[in-house]
Amino acid sequence: MAHIAHPTARTSGFSLSRMIRTAVEGIRLSYARQRAYSTTFNQLDALSDHELSDIGLGRSDIIDIARAAARAV
Repeated sequence: MAHIAHPTARTSGFSLSRMIRTAVEGIRLSYARQRAYSTTFNQLDALSDHELSDIGLGRSDIIDIARAAARAV
């Protein structure tokens, strides 16, 4: 008995639509992280040194906090 291979069967696991979906999700995540970084940085940077001190932060902490906010997305 002969075995007939179906041209629609995918055995290699390759899926162009999955690759595109993964790429689009990566781009969306990148934009969301950039937005979170920018928003956090801008809001903290707008505070005065006195206001930052009141919440226990220094100006040098702003970048680290913005990066942490971006990673949390």
